[in-house]
Amino acid sequence: MLNEEKVKQMTRVAMYESRERYDLMLADGFRSKDYRAAHVLGGFVLGTFLYAIIYFAAIAMLFYRFVVTLHMSTVLLTCFAGLILYVSLMFFYLRRVGRNADRKYRRAHKKLEVLDQEERKLREIYRREDMKIPDESEEE
Repeated sequence: MLNEEKVKQMTRVAMYESRERYDLMLADGFRSKDYRAAHVLGGFVLGTFLYAIIYFAAIAMLFYRFVVTLHMSTVLLTCFAGLILYVSLMFFYLRRVGRNADRKYRRAHKKLEVLDQEERKLREIYRREDMKIPDESEEE
C-alpha cells in the first residue's frame, strides 16, 4: 500500500523543482562571486556598445548641425567630455548590475534551501518507512 504522506511530499518536491528550475540551476551551478562577475562583464560589454552608438550618433548630429569647421580643441574637448561621461555612467550602471545580480542570486539560493528542506522531509519519511516493522496482521 502506498504511503499517502510520502506521495504528497514527492509531488510537492517535484512541483517545486519544475516551477523553480531556472533559479535552482543558477544557485546550484554558480558561486555568488562568479555569478556577479558574469553579469558585470555582460553589463560592461552591453553598456559600452550602447554608449558608443548613442555617443557617436549625438556627436555626428551636433557636428552636422552646429559645427561647420572642426578645430582640434573642439574634437579634444568633445572626446574628453565623452570619456568622463562614459566612466561616470558605467560606474553607476555596473554597480546597479552587480547589486541586481547579488539580489537575484540570494533569492535563488533561498529557493535552493527550501528545496533542500523539502527533500529532507522526504528522506525522513523514507527512513521512518524503512524502520517500520510490519505487524502480524499485515503479513496475513
